[in-house]
Amino acid sequence: MDIRPLIVRERHVKLNWLIWPSCAFGALMALGFVMSSGSGHGFIWFLLLALTSLLYKPFNDLRRGRYVRLWGVTGLEANESGDVFITELGGACPTCGGELTLRTAGGGRAEMGRSPFYTLVACKDYRDHHWHFNRSSLNPLRNDDDHAAPSQPPGPFG
Repeated sequence: MDIRPLIVRERHVKLNWLIWPSCAFGALMALGFVMSSGSGHGFIWFLLLALTSLLYKPFNDLRRGRYVRLWGVTGLEANESGDVFITELGGACPTCGGELTLRTAGGGRAEMGRSPFYTLVACKDYRDHHWHFNRSSLNPLRNDDDHAAPSQPPGPFG
């Protein structure tokens, strides 16, 4: 498991920094879509609104569940204080010792508010070695020296 802090301009990115701008941008796009409905530019505003909603969903899931899978074994994880980390999950298969990866599976009927897709922890060597991935089983991240942002130089006021 590889954990790296998400840092922008030598500051640790906080979860609220991701959620509120995407909400505000989405509200502006919705307002632009409504205001331009008769001008013929509604499609452009609708497209921007759809792209904004694609940004808001992972950040909201990160706030609620503390882990969001981005691609492959890479995901975003947040600790209790709201610091965001880029994590790469991995390990060895307990059955055969092969390398583990995350895989998306689907099936069944979509229920109201639930996606029919889910994530599996799967062995790369044997496809029948797989388990349902439960993001709540991840150990919570702490704010210690291993995962802290780089120290800030002292400012002019101390």
